[in-house]
Order: sequence, then structure tokens, then C-alpha cells
Amino acid sequence: MATEVELGKSKKSAASNGKKDGADEKPEVEYVEHAWSFEELEGNLAIKLNVAQPGKSAGLTAADAKKRLVENGPNALTPPPVKPWYFHLLAKFLDPFMILLEIVAVLCFILFGTNQGSVDNEVNLYIAVVLVFVICLTSVLSFYQEGQSAKVMNTFKNMMSESARVRRGGQEIDVPAEDLVLGDLVVIESGKRVPADLRIIQSDSLKVENSSFTGEPEPVEMCLEKTDDEALHSKNLAFNSAMVVEGKGLGIVVRTGDNTMIGNIASLVGQTKGGKSTLEAEVIGFVHLITKFAILSAIVFYAVALIKTCGFEIGGDCDPAKSFINVFIVILIANVPEGLPATVTSCLTVCAQRLATRQVFVKRLDCVETLGSCTVVASDKTGTLTQNKMTVSHLWLDCRTRTTEYMTREGNVDKWDSFKELVMAGALCNMCKYEADPNAPAVAAAGSLDLSQATNRPSIATMNNYTLSKRPAAVVGPLGNHQMTYQGTLARRSMQQQKGEAAKSTILNPGFFDRGAAALEASTGAGAGSGADTVRGMANLPNIVRQLSSVTGQATVGRGSQATFGRNSQATFGRNSQALQGAGTLSRLSVNALGRNTFLGGLPLVEAPPRIIVGNPSDKAVFTFCNLFKDIETTREEYPQLYIIPFNSRLKYMKTIHRPPPTQADQRRVVILKGAPEIVLKSCTRYMSKGEELPIDAGFSKRFEEVYKEIAGQGERVLGFARKHLPLSDFPASVDDKYKDMEDKVPHEEFTFLGLISLIDPPKNGVPDAVLRCKNAGIRVMMITGDHPLTAEAIAKKVNIIRDYSMRDDIAQETGESPADITEDRIGAAVITCKDLEHYKEEDWNVLLDKPELVFARASPQDKLDICRHLRARDEVVAMTGDGVNDSPALKNADIGIAMGIMGTEVAKGAANVVLMDDDFCSIVNGIEEGRVLFDNLTKTIAYTLTHLVPELMAVLINICFTIPAGMSSLMILSIDLLTEVPPAISYAWEQAESNVMDRPPRNRKVDRLVRPSLLSYAYLQAGMIEAGICLFAYFMVYGSNGVTPLDLFQFGVTDDFALRDGRILSLVEQTRIVNSAMTAFYATLILSQVVNVFVCKTRFVPMLEHGVFNNIMMNYGVMVEVGILIAIVFIPGLNDAFSAYGRQPIQFFLFFLVSGAILVGWGELRKFLIRVYPTSCFANAFAF
Repeated sequence: MATEVELGKSKKSAASNGKKDGADEKPEVEYVEHAWSFEELEGNLAIKLNVAQPGKSAGLTAADAKKRLVENGPNALTPPPVKPWYFHLLAKFLDPFMILLEIVAVLCFILFGTNQGSVDNEVNLYIAVVLVFVICLTSVLSFYQEGQSAKVMNTFKNMMSESARVRRGGQEIDVPAEDLVLGDLVVIESGKRVPADLRIIQSDSLKVENSSFTGEPEPVEMCLEKTDDEALHSKNLAFNSAMVVEGKGLGIVVRTGDNTMIGNIASLVGQTKGGKSTLEAEVIGFVHLITKFAILSAIVFYAVALIKTCGFEIGGDCDPAKSFINVFIVILIANVPEGLPATVTSCLTVCAQRLATRQVFVKRLDCVETLGSCTVVASDKTGTLTQNKMTVSHLWLDCRTRTTEYMTREGNVDKWDSFKELVMAGALCNMCKYEADPNAPAVAAAGSLDLSQATNRPSIATMNNYTLSKRPAAVVGPLGNHQMTYQGTLARRSMQQQKGEAAKSTILNPGFFDRGAAALEASTGAGAGSGADTVRGMANLPNIVRQLSSVTGQATVGRGSQATFGRNSQATFGRNSQALQGAGTLSRLSVNALGRNTFLGGLPLVEAPPRIIVGNPSDKAVFTFCNLFKDIETTREEYPQLYIIPFNSRLKYMKTIHRPPPTQADQRRVVILKGAPEIVLKSCTRYMSKGEELPIDAGFSKRFEEVYKEIAGQGERVLGFARKHLPLSDFPASVDDKYKDMEDKVPHEEFTFLGLISLIDPPKNGVPDAVLRCKNAGIRVMMITGDHPLTAEAIAKKVNIIRDYSMRDDIAQETGESPADITEDRIGAAVITCKDLEHYKEEDWNVLLDKPELVFARASPQDKLDICRHLRARDEVVAMTGDGVNDSPALKNADIGIAMGIMGTEVAKGAANVVLMDDDFCSIVNGIEEGRVLFDNLTKTIAYTLTHLVPELMAVLINICFTIPAGMSSLMILSIDLLTEVPPAISYAWEQAESNVMDRPPRNRKVDRLVRPSLLSYAYLQAGMIEAGICLFAYFMVYGSNGVTPLDLFQFGVTDDFALRDGRILSLVEQTRIVNSAMTAFYATLILSQVVNVFVCKTRFVPMLEHGVFNNIMMNYGVMVEVGILIAIVFIPGLNDAFSAYGRQPIQFFLFFLVSGAILVGWGELRKFLIRVYPTSCFANAFAF
């Protein structure tokens, strides 16, 4: 059939889509798929569609899907052009800090070229070469670290790649979303992302959020027919990347990849650029501030040097170029921590690698630092605090509580009428189902059964461990006259009655009867069996008994006390029963289904594949329990589902409507209600008791409340079940009807209460300790759950959320006071039913949120959002967990939204900043710890790096201000800033957490910034001044050892022959040796003092020895590199001349660092001790960084 557009293609128009409010113009996409009828869909997409019942369509075959994937390519958007690696490397060279150094290097080259023949002109060249080397090294290192960080993040993203559920060959399987092809049948449900552009062919209360395309925030309820001429607003199309927020549906893929709506809207794809994180912005802002200060101070001191050296005239001995090198460039570079950006990148990369091992995925690494400063963790209960491995623990029916531990089928519990009703309700009103285990190894075919060969007629016993495949391998030739004969009355009575008419062939599931009880035999007419007079019962049926409908289209085998052959047959075999009439009917149905005069040849015998139960944990527990007493697959075949209202957190219930078996006299529809017990009971007027329906009275309501409180108080989740029979006049009679607005027609009252099923979900191992770690860290842990308050309270106490404070009832019980007389200020713990929050005023919220231990029960997603908003209004830093679709607003509103990687929906993961790959609360605590470690290590790096700036400035200022030889040469200062300091600074990225990192209160992000006055005080006024003082002491000691007094230093090293005050005359060569010796002592003392300081700064609070001095391998290597550079510059001939270093001097001139080191260690440990002892004192506020 011709269409307006080529299949799966689209045309773009330059016209705007007419959006209001200044929305970006988007290309108009021409769609026609929404207007196609089901017949047109079938023809245009070249698929087989069950037009009468689209929901029962089988979908593409695996071979067809594979062929289409090869022809049309993957369902993936073409990524935006990726810049080559050298562009990213070039960007590092264009970093503002590198540009500053590059400008200085160019100036040095220019000065070298224009000052040929001048004294010390080679220094210009040396500085330029060193700067070029450092620029290249720093840029390459930053490029490498950024690549490592991106590699870790991409690993996480690959772990979270999306999959889609498709129906192929009649079976639902999960495939990667990019493997979808045109014509695929895709199952979409609440919490999933639409994986391609779909035409909806079945909708069960399906609602999709299309705000990214239409701008409308309200979810759209999908239907099957076109509702608008414009495809964008037609409710029978669901677009790629839209979120399913409610219900379930089935759609046909009509467009994939770049041809989808999102693929055509270029403004939505690949256009966003990642900005700087908050943490990076704070670091870069600090460095920019330091850079401005460096430039300003360099200009000021350069001007002072020129004025002092040259006066206001240039000429004679005045050398502005030399002053530029000695003053401007040196002071400029000395004040800029060039290695800090690379250190930040390294810290973030190492943090990402640590998080990878701790099952925490962060979308932006600076989120970890925010997590480290959180003050409140608002956590879900199920799956986060608990194991999410629910089992049925108790039943309440017939007004009696029963434990399920010893319930067995052999105990005849299935004979209770009330129990059978409750089990059937649990089986039908349940979203779980069996699926093949995707992790099970593929099983090869074990052989084949060809009935045309007499040698291939094995006994049923030989097939006991196999099941028939779902599709015949071949159908060939005449069937012949085969019959199934049994060793007993069954064969004699039924087969003989049918004579030669019916006994063509019968296929039974292997192992139906005991091994060796039957055989396939060739015959030309009705035969008779021989042997025992009875057929053995069904108790010993093997586990592999399955439906045969996929083979014959008719025959069905069930397991239980009864087994029915043929959906429409009457043949029934009971335990130890005599043979009944009807085996011939079975034979006829089988032959008719396969076709007369043909036989099933080469039918493979395959081992039964292992299966798993798929669904949410609560449904899984009920499914597993009910399946012990009533085969759920058989029950669902007998009671097909006509309509469903899925469970959601707003309704707190689930309803299903079912059609009874055709053989049942009462054909009224069966409505099953499941949900929160109090919600279910409100819909009931009667209750089931020993098979009778009795009116609900005050006595029953009282017993219900008592039992509910007792079971919920043990920390168990309780579900209520009810049933109602619905007359045909109140509900459509056929499953073929397209239901619209059915929710209003589903009854909400006059149900019969069947009973309660309670589920136990024990806390995860490690969670109680993790909660205590949070409390020790000053972090409040709140539980927000949809469970009953008593259940929530019991679990909260088990996991230590409620532990240190008393609740109102506890105080009343201890003191004998009335609960109403207890004032709020005496209550430290509370369990709040969120319905009560509707009446809270702002002052009520403040009183409530002041309490240290809080649990919110019966919470809806809106409640979570309200709680989050009120907490943030109090300047709390909130980490909120969630896994459902409706949790996304709260996750977005929180400072840190945390989604569950296993149980979480795609919507929740999209809204969150952090995804826990193992759904474990302990991983949240690990993330908090890593956030604190990240902040600590960056703080330590800055403190260490800034310390050396004071001695460097002192080395220059003594020359500018007092006209005495500089403490270090220009190249020495540059080598410290650009070489020796960088490896130890970066090594802090690998520093382990201090032992008290989770014993401190969270930092106040508004006050405790990364760089604050106390840190600058340590770097500049404490450690910096200590190092500067000892360096000057070493400097003057060298001069003193050579008989040069401080008063002799004025104009020292300038004239050819210099007369000392003691009368000695020193030549210029001797003066140069002494000056170089003094500068070397200053230089060595500074570097070796920084070696000590790097270990002093390893901890902010904990004693250095307790934390470990040499436990950071990378720091040890960094220090070795630092000392190695020092040795090379001082002792390697030629290199030491370039740096004006002199190594041939007494060893004691290299040991002054021991004095500065001792003072640094002593002061550092004393400072940390006083901070630990007096953490809230003025001293701590002034000296703790």
C-alpha cells in the first residue's frame, strides 16, 4: 500500500511547530503512522497482526528481526560529531593557567633573542625551556586524568544501558533497545522509557509523559485510535525517550533511530554541553583570585624594583629586562598554584574509581562532594533498608491467624473454602509471571521423535525428563493410524468405543503417567490395552508438565488433583479414579488440531528450560506461596484477565476483572481487589468465614484492627484481599472490546473481604551499622515508606533509625502519664502517618523536623516532595532515595537524588543524581564517606601547595627591599612551582580517609568552603612562616660560615672585589660561590621542609602516626620524585650551573630542614590535638582547616 512517506522515514520542514512561550523552533516532522488502520499497519510494516485481537499478536520471528536489523541498522541516534583526541589535548594547552605560562615563555624567548651578549642572558633561555617543558607535562597529565575519569563514567553508563521487552514468535523477551526493528511488538509499562516511536495497539490505563515534545506537563492517557491530525498530539503514538508513568501497553515500532521524533528534533539531541561542576567552579574561582593577586603583586614589586634600581631614568646600569625576569616573572609564577587544576582532576578520577568498586554511579562527580555534606538521608524501606526478599509469613482468614511455615498441600489446607478463595485471589490479582531464565545456559536438542518410524516410538518413560518444543520441526506425509493404548481400563473403555474413527494419534506430555505406564504403538484400528485395571493418580507428576497448546492449539495439561485434557474436552482424570469416558475426545481434538492425513515428524525433544518469576517482590512472595497450593498458570487459563487497574502509590490498591471458565454455571465476572488492608476493608460490606459470606460488624472490625496491629507491629507488610461478582450487564462480555474509561465502571464497594496475607522482609546485613555510622557523622536518617505505621516503626527500630530517643507512647508507658499530656519538647522520635501532614502549618513542620528520629508512614510521592521541600527550607542538605515513577519530583528537588539501579524505574534513574547499582543503603553511606574524603583531600592539597609561596616570596623580597642577594634564583623558584611541588600535591588524590571522617558533623557549605581563612592562615601565617624563617636561617648561616655578616650583604656579589668588614677581599668568583651556596641551602631547606609538610598535611584532625605516615604509595613516589629533582639540580654538573646551585659544601647546610620539620610536626600535632579536645572553641574555629 502506498503511503505519503517512505516506511520509517520522515520529511523535515523548516517551519516552526508553532510553540508558544518563546520555545525553540523545532522542525516539523511529517507523520502518517498515527492515521493508519490496523490493516494498514500490517501491510505497510510487512508484519502479521491479529487485527481482531491486536494484543494477541505473536510479533516478528527472530530471523525476520535479525534481517531487518541488518537492513535498517540499530535503533540508535547518530551521536554528535566527536572531536578527535588532539582537540581535547589542545584544550588543555588553552587553559587560562597554561596561557599565562605560555605568554611568559614567549616573553623569555623574546628577551633571550633581543639581549644577546648581556650578562646572564642564558637565564632567559633556561626559564623559557623549563616553562615549555612544564606546560607540556601539565597539559598531558590533565588530558590523561580527564580521559581516565571519562573512562570510569562510561563504564557506569554501559552498565545502565537500557533494554526493551519485545514479543517475538509469541514469546516476550528482553533485548537491547538498540536492537529494536520496524514492526517489533514492544511491551511498555510504568517506570520504563519508550524505546522507539510506537503505535499503540493495546492500552491498560497506559499514561505517557510527553513534556519533552509537547511542553505539557500532564501525562497523556494513550488510546488505540487517532485523536488529532497532528501526530505530536495524537494519543495513539508514543515517542522515543518519553516516560511511561502509569499502566501497561503494547506498541508496534513504526520508527527507529534518527527517524524517530526525537531524532528529527535536533535541538533535543546532542546540543547540551556539560558546564563546570560546583566543586570545580569553586577551585577555579580560587585559582583565578590567586592569579589576579599574583599579577597585581608582580606589577607592584616590578615597579618598586625598577624605581629602586633605576630611579625614574632608564639607562646606565639599569636593566629593566633583568628586573622583569628576577621580579615580575618570578613573583607571578610563585603565586600561582599551576598544578592545582590537575590535582582536582586527579582527585575526581580517583574518587570515581573508588565509587565504581562501591557500586555507586554518579552522573557528575561533584555530586559526591555534595553527598559528603548531606545532613539528612531520607530513605525508602523496601529494597534499600530491607533485603527485598519477601516471603509470606502469616495469613488471617476465618478470623484466625495462621503461620505459613508448616502449611503443606498434604496437610489438606487447600480444602478450606476460605483458603481456596484467598489463594485464587492472590494468584489472579498479581503482576508476576514465569519467564525463561536469561542467565541459564542454552540447552541443545536431545533428539527427535518421528512417529512414522516404528523404532522412534519410545515409551513415555524414556521422555520423562523432556518437554515438547513450542513449534514442530516438520510436518510431512500421511499420519497413518496410530493410537495411544494404556495398561488399564482407560484404554479398553474409551478407545474401543471410538473404534477406528477417532484413534488416529495422541501426543501426551512426557512423563504424564508413571514411567513405563504407556507406550506408543502402531495399529490399523482401535485396539485394547492390557494390564492394571486402574490408572495411577496424579500425585507423582513430574515438574515439567506443561501446556501443549503451543503444539496442538487445543490440548492442555494441568498439574494437581485434577488434570484436564483439551480446553473444550470433558476428559478428566482424578486421583485414583476409574477411567472416564472421553479419551476418544482427546484423540479427536489432537488429530483435528494437527490436521488429518498429516503427521508431526521430527519433533525435537528439548530439556525443560529453567524459569524464573518476574515481578515486584511483594507479588513474587504471594505468587510463590499461592503456586504451592494452586497451579497459577492453570488458574489464569481458567480465569482470563479482562481488565486491570495496576497498583500505584496514589490509589494504594490493585484491581483485576476475570472471566470464569465456560463450564462454570455462574458466568458473572470476578473482580479481585488487593491493597492496603484499611483501603480494602473500606470497600467491603461482607467477609468470608468458613466458606460463608457474613456481614461486617463491629466485632469483626475490632478483630481486624487488633490482628492488623499485631502483625504490622512485627515489621511485616500486610496485604488485604477482597472479591466481588460483577453481573455481565455491568461489564463488557468480550475480551475483544476496546475498554475506554473503564476505571469508573469498576466497582469500589460491596466487596467480600477474603483475608490478609503478611510478608516479611528482613533488614539487609550491615544496614543497622550503616545507620549508626550516619548518626555518628551527624546525619539524620529518616524512613519514608508506604507501609503501615506499625510496620514502619518495627523496621525502623530494627535498623536503628529509632534507637536513642523515646516516642510519645514510650514516654507515657514509662511515666504513666496520658499521651496527650506529654509535650512535644520531650518527644525525640516519632512515626508520622502522612495523611496527618495535610493539616500541618509551618510551625508544626518546624516542631516535627526538629526531632532527631523520624519515620513517615503511608507516604505518597507528593508527601516525599513536601518533606524534601520543608527540609531544604531549613538549610538541610537532603539526600532522597526513590525507585518509582512518581518519586522523580522528589529526587529532582533534593540536593542529591538517589535512585535504585536494580529495582528503580528508568524515570527515577533519569531524575536522580546518583544511582546505587546494588540498591543497598550501605552504598549511600560509602558515597557519603567518599564525598567527605574528596573534600578533605582537596583541602589538604591546597594547604600544602600554598605553604611554599611564602618562602618563595621572602626569597625575592629580601633582594627587592634590602638589596641583598636573593634567597633563590629565578630557575630555582620556577623548578619548585612547576616541578617539585606537583607530584606530592597530586598524590593527595590517593590519600585514604581519616579514621574520624564519619565521626564529624557535616560541614556547612555556606561557611566551610574549600578555601577559607583558617586554611590561608595555616598556609601563609603558620607553616609558611615557619618554613620561611628556617630557610632564611639556613641562608644566613651559609654566609656566616664564610665570614660574611648580614651587614656585608648589601651590594654583595655585584662588584669584582668586595671588601668585607673584617678586611678580607673576595673576588667575584668567590662571591658567586658563596651566593650560590646560600641559595642552595635556602632551596634545599624549602624543598625538604615541604617533604615533611606533605606528611603533616595528610591529616586534618587525626594524629599523623595513628593515620599512617607512609601508607600512601603514590605520595611516597611523589616525594621520591621531589627529592630526586632536588639532587639532580644541586649535584649534576652543568645543570647546577644553570640553576645557580652549588653542591660542594658541608652536609650540615642540607640539614636545616630537620629544624623546620620538627617545628612543623610539633605545631601540627599540637594544633590537631587542641582541635580534637576543644572542637567548638575559638582556637578550633581559627586553626582548623
